[in-house]
Order: sequence, then structure tokens, then C-alpha cells
Amino acid sequence: MMMERNGVKQPQQEETWSEALVRLLKSTKEKERVAQALGCSVRTLNRLIKGDVGHVRGGMDKLRELTKLLPQEHQTPMKDLLSQAFPSLFEVEEVVMEIPNALYDLTLRGMALTPAAIRQDSLYSFLAQNMLKQLDQDRVGVAVQVFLCQPGEDGFVRGLLLASSYGTGIWRLLQYQPRAFVGEGTLPARVVLSRQAELATSAEDALLDQATCIIAYPLLRGEMVAGAMVVSSREVDHFTNTHRLTVVEKYSYLFAMVTDIYYPPTTIAFCPLPSPSVQLELLRRWGKQANDHDTEHC
Repeated sequence: MMMERNGVKQPQQEETWSEALVRLLKSTKEKERVAQALGCSVRTLNRLIKGDVGHVRGGMDKLRELTKLLPQEHQTPMKDLLSQAFPSLFEVEEVVMEIPNALYDLTLRGMALTPAAIRQDSLYSFLAQNMLKQLDQDRVGVAVQVFLCQPGEDGFVRGLLLASSYGTGIWRLLQYQPRAFVGEGTLPARVVLSRQAELATSAEDALLDQATCIIAYPLLRGEMVAGAMVVSSREVDHFTNTHRLTVVEKYSYLFAMVTDIYYPPTTIAFCPLPSPSVQLELLRRWGKQANDHDTEHC
């Protein structure tokens, strides 16, 4: 489509799905009708329309339903716009919510053929990236982190070290961030002690900024434990979907299978640790002091 500016015809930029919804839902009466049909408030609908999908409970589901509530002539164009932004939005979720058999084969092959020195890290990376492709095809923001038990000089496990970290969306560079420890009272420590999965929605349990829904699983082998796998999402109810939750659980078994070292429960004695941000600041200061000391003695 062409638009005219100063007598010169120029191509008109296609509007986004958010801009289209703002245009189609201008009136207060229409917004109230749609909000009531979606089972949410007008305020929540406004957030959805403006593109804040990740922080609206059932945001993706509401977008699908919202499309059906538009006048017939606008439904197909809106589906096209939404599909450009979220390619899997209108796909049947159950189809993608199953781990492919080939992934099991490749994991077993990796365990058998990868050199021991790089086997665990390589398989963590392989599993995490495949997991993220399934859980977040639209790159809204999902992260998977693996925390491993770290014994002290006395042989007791006092904390958990972030051993692997991958993400999508705002967390796509997560793997390049410094590693840190977590200790007593944190979500990974709790699931290690309880040996049971835990779904958390409290901001206090979030290990990442903007994480609103977190699920954690212990990495178990019989009575032994290696650590915890934590998956975070920006969508507030991301892990309430049964099919998605089943896939996460199966991946936790795969992560457990490729993990090298396990500890008996009697050796787990977590202690309080500074937050990761405080740890990184302390390391930065220590590094600066060490550098200054070396400079003085050159």
C-alpha cells in the first residue's frame, strides 16, 4: 500500500498486531465486551493490547481467544499479524509438547562417545537448547539453569554452584554471565533437600530479573542427589500447562542422567550465602585489589 507525503508516494509501513488491536478496540464499550469474554479486567486487556503478553496470566491463550472475538472480517488479518510475531501461537500445543525420540538417541550417543572432560557441559548445552526450542518457540523468555552441589573441605555440601545457564528472549545471553553460588533457603536448595519438584511464583524465589513463574526439579539418582534444574519464564502461568510441565519433568531426568557426581543426603548441609549480585560485586572488588597489588609490585 502506498501513502502520499509532500506529493511523493511512499510505501506505507505495515502496522503491528498491537497497533491493529489499539485501532480495533478504541471504544470503552468494546473493550469491556472483550475483557468480559476473556475473563479479565479492562486494565489487563490494555496491557495485553500494548504487547505486555509475558506479564498477563495466560497471555498467549488470551491472544488466541481475543482474535475470535474480533469482527469476522478482521480475524484472518489479525491471525496473520500475530503469527508473524508468535509463529507457534495457533499451532496445536500438544504436537510440540513431546520430546522427540531422536533426542534420546543423541543423548545416549553423546554419553557414550563424548570425551569425559567435556561430556557433562556438552550434554547440558545440547539438552538446554533443545528444551528451550520446545518450551519457547516464540522467544517470549524462558531460561534453564543447572545448579550442582559443591562440597566444602569438610566433605559437606554447603552450597550449589550455577554450572549451566541458557535462555531465550531477554535471557538469550545468559550463558555468558558469571557463575555464582546459592545456599540455604533458595529454591534450588529447597528442592535438593526435599527431593521433590517445586513450582514457585514468588518474586523472592526468582533467580532472574523479570522471572514470574519458576519450576525446579532435583537431579536424582536413586537415593543420591547431584543438584537442581531450575526453569524460569516471563509468563506468569507458563508451567500450569500439563503437557509443558510433563516435558520439563522428562528433561530433568535427562539432565540427571548426564550429570557426573552425586552425593548422599547425609552430606547436604546448606549454609546461608550472599546473593549472586553481592558475590559478583565482591569478586569484582577482589579482582581490582589483586590487580592493584600486582601493579604496585611490578
